[in-house]
Amino acid sequence: MTRRSFTLIEMVVSLGILLMILTISAMALSVVQRTWKSTADHEASLKQYRTIDLIVDVAFRNAIPFYWRDRNNKEVMIFSGEPDAVTLAYLHRINDRREGGIRFLRLFRQNRRLIAEYRKLPFLYDGAEEFEFEREVIAENVTDLSFIYADRRDDRLEWLESWDAEQMKNLPLAIQMEVRFSDGTQQNWLRRTAGNGQFQEWGRRLKTQK
Repeated sequence: MTRRSFTLIEMVVSLGILLMILTISAMALSVVQRTWKSTADHEASLKQYRTIDLIVDVAFRNAIPFYWRDRNNKEVMIFSGEPDAVTLAYLHRINDRREGGIRFLRLFRQNRRLIAEYRKLPFLYDGAEEFEFEREVIAENVTDLSFIYADRRDDRLEWLESWDAEQMKNLPLAIQMEVRFSDGTQQNWLRRTAGNGQFQEWGRRLKTQK
């Protein structure tokens, strides 16, 4: 019985087919990897968005005017509305009888991260670490963070880049936070504040602004 060997043409064709199969497999694997990475990145982004949305929903919606005496014994409202950070007091669910129903929050950007800093006692002194606080990173790769604050004047809504509580004598009607990420995406969160109306505040009646 004679044995038949492959010709050179048959070997070249076989290698070509094998190479084509390997190329198609590599392309399919690359597509799968890109799809997996895109899905993982999207899931991570959604997780960050959900975390931000939860904090904004709880803190902004439940923000209240809260007064405290500073080092000069002057009564001041614990609210600071800066273009790139906000500090406020908000009603918080009581998880422990030793905790109060009010918490103090500061949102700001540091080292490309969106930071939430919580305290049980008011923020009053810049740079002071006299009170214990909790710090949470709620978003990564943040390139820009900005806030605007809503006020009603002459029966129309006006948006301000900063909010001086001592001058305004109350909270903004609403707070909008804009977060920009390194991938070019931009997200906005807008919530109306609680404990604040056109003619009154939490536990106080005030004159309308002129």
